[in-house]
Amino acid sequence: MGWRYLYIAAGSLVLLMAAARGLLIHLHETPRYLLGRGQDADVVDFLTDLAATYHRPCDLTLEDLQACGSVAGIDTGDTIASTNWLDELHTHITGLFTAGSSMTKSILLLWLAWALIGLEYPLFYMFLPEYLASRVPEDAQTTNVWPGFLLTNMCAIPGPIIAGWLCEIPAVGRKGTMFLGALATMISFAGYTTTTTSPSQGKDNESLVWSCAISTCINLYYATLYAYTPEVLPPSHRAAGYGIALAVNRLMGIIASLVVSVVSTSTATPL
Repeated sequence: MGWRYLYIAAGSLVLLMAAARGLLIHLHETPRYLLGRGQDADVVDFLTDLAATYHRPCDLTLEDLQACGSVAGIDTGDTIASTNWLDELHTHITGLFTAGSSMTKSILLLWLAWALIGLEYPLFYMFLPEYLASRVPEDAQTTNVWPGFLLTNMCAIPGPIIAGWLCEIPAVGRKGTMFLGALATMISFAGYTTTTTSPSQGKDNESLVWSCAISTCINLYYATLYAYTPEVLPPSHRAAGYGIALAVNRLMGIIASLVVSVVSTSTATPL
């Protein structure tokens, strides 16, 4: 079956992980969200459980919380059910741009970042096997190209791990991590385009080294962008902002497929 085994194995693993996420792993809503929904009792329960988990005191009671007053504009879900979804979407999109010019520029830059990496990430991986094959003699392609492709994908694993470590450094943070990841990815891509030698010239590992560097650096940036985006979006409109970011990302992925269909992937042009 060849490649079919890969799809069956990978698909089964994804199905298993999705089932575990939905059935075994329960993520709590944030206190801010619960307050906005008027679920004061759930807020107290959440904070009490959180304090107990980390061995911290929490004397907050439901009566204490309700004594502070109610949250204006509580959404109980009835308004969503009775509102046209287009009006609801329009409200959320316009709400993203009412927090000032700084927030507007931040959101637009985030969407641009998602769009560009949506083009860059799949384009690299779609053209990589053929690009590697163009650097390997035909009689050695099976033994050299696909192990190289596997190694390149395995090098993606350290990227998010390094990102998690960098984000915890106060002088670097999330923005600094994304900057370093984007800069390192750009340098790696530029380096890869200089790889024009064939194995017969004694430099058969050069393109593989660059592809591994790209894989690590791009996933360092990608992982941080995933975590950073929802953190900076306005809470009331976070789902809409994040959804648009992912939508433009996938749209550019479709465009990447079109680019591959009309541009020879045996050259460095896609890079």
